[in-house]
Amino acid sequence: MRTANKVKPIFSSTIEQILSSKQVSRHQHLQLTSMLLSNQQVTKMDRLNINRVLEKVELGQVNLID
Repeated sequence: MRTANKVKPIFSSTIEQILSSKQVSRHQHLQLTSMLLSNQQVTKMDRLNINRVLEKVELGQVNLID
């Protein structure tokens, strides 16, 4: 649990940064996708936020950059 608590603020700030800039790097996109597809422990809120980012990429509301 302690590890999750330490990672969470960094993760949340990454999601916020992506949504505010409307840009996500291919590396970040791969990390987010991998988190959903792997068996890593992801909270419901984190899962919702990741899905929100990926959906916005799919809709063209967030640009995928190199």
